[in-house]
Amino acid sequence: MILFAFAACHATAESDALQAVIRGAIDDPDTPFQLDVFCTDVQSRRSLVVFRGAIAVWNGERQVRLIADDRRALLQLLLDAGFADFEARYGKLEKADKQEAPLRITCRIGIAIAGREKASLQLHDGEQSPDLLGLAAALLDRIEPRAADGIAVTSLEDGLFNLSEGTLAPELLDLRLLRLPDDESATSGYILRVRGGEISRQPYAPGDFVGDVDSRPLDGCAVPELINALADARVWDLPRNLRHEETAELEIAVLGSRHVVSARSGFRSADAETLGRFEQMLERIESFSAECL
Repeated sequence: MILFAFAACHATAESDALQAVIRGAIDDPDTPFQLDVFCTDVQSRRSLVVFRGAIAVWNGERQVRLIADDRRALLQLLLDAGFADFEARYGKLEKADKQEAPLRITCRIGIAIAGREKASLQLHDGEQSPDLLGLAAALLDRIEPRAADGIAVTSLEDGLFNLSEGTLAPELLDLRLLRLPDDESATSGYILRVRGGEISRQPYAPGDFVGDVDSRPLDGCAVPELINALADARVWDLPRNLRHEETAELEIAVLGSRHVVSARSGFRSADAETLGRFEQMLERIESFSAECL
């Protein structure tokens, strides 16, 4: 009973602190936040991601720069709905005979602001939360009309060009690079991620170990150098499979445009020019990572 009371008091204190932070940020444009909203039903699938309280991505396909009224409205909706007091999960998780069934999430809201994080999700089965579903719909409805005038890209080449010009925010660059040395006695490989305005690197050796993630914001990193490395290599034009002694997998995405390049020793050889572009790009990505982390 004492432990239960302590947990309840702690949860209330956390909720009150988050509520206060959201309230204070409504009229403070210098307080950045990230908001993630996703809802799906038989008729539609809608999603919204907000970076820094300034840049929104609608359905993963269009960038919308928020105006002050948008920013205030989103935070006010969270405050008025009492989102800080929402349960972490509504509904129930059915279990299969021998293993847990995957979560069937129909709606989710998450926010990170001033060092505090909160997420609430609705499962497909069981109790449904009108409050969560109503808040998610209101948040999505607020930004959806703006999405029609948002920026979309026609290709990965177009996306990288708009990133280099500053038309698209750097948070919209999504990169995942896996590198494994060809010599088993050499140092382990790694997984490099650039996503949502952050960069991370994780030591990795298949079947051996997965190391700790070293992650930090892209602020202070020479992001244009990374974009130029990808554009100079014409990454969108590289073959999806090419022969290389070192195993590497590169996945690049900007909004709805994506390209994947896999390199293996057993794949078909590429011409010297293509291989040179690929190897130089890897070297420049490695240099960017070393300077940033």
